[in-house]
Amino acid sequence: MSSTDNPKDRLLAVQRLQELELDEAQILQARLEKAAAAQRQRLGVLEAGLDEDRRLEVTLMASATGVSVEALRQLRMYLHAQSQDLLQQQEILSKAEVEADTARLSVVGNFERLSATRRLRERRAAEASVQQLRAQFKKFDDMAIVTKRNA
Repeated sequence: MSSTDNPKDRLLAVQRLQELELDEAQILQARLEKAAAAQRQRLGVLEAGLDEDRRLEVTLMASATGVSVEALRQLRMYLHAQSQDLLQQQEILSKAEVEADTARLSVVGNFERLSATRRLRERRAAEASVQQLRAQFKKFDDMAIVTKRNA
């Protein structure tokens, strides 16, 4: 008979496995949250740069000296390229946030399973304790009956 044949030992093994899974899920969640935060920061930098370049475009167009058509065309192409980069970064951020949310839900699920296993172990330990007490009381009652008969 191996040590895992005992239901008590099996529950302990399951609990330890679930604790490891929870730890791994928390590490993954933290890593994904950090990646999403870095992506948010990159997106903010791109937005700030695009806003600055748009202000430059308005300033150049409103200046008294004017701006050449070719320079304006180049600037607009650059702004369009920056807008495309911004859209790509927003898509990447959305994916990163979805992954982080999925990881968060995984952590919650792992925690719930671990909590259920812990409660089951506690309940079974309490039941075993009650059974042990009942067996001892029965033994004491039997001993009292035998003592009474012998007396």
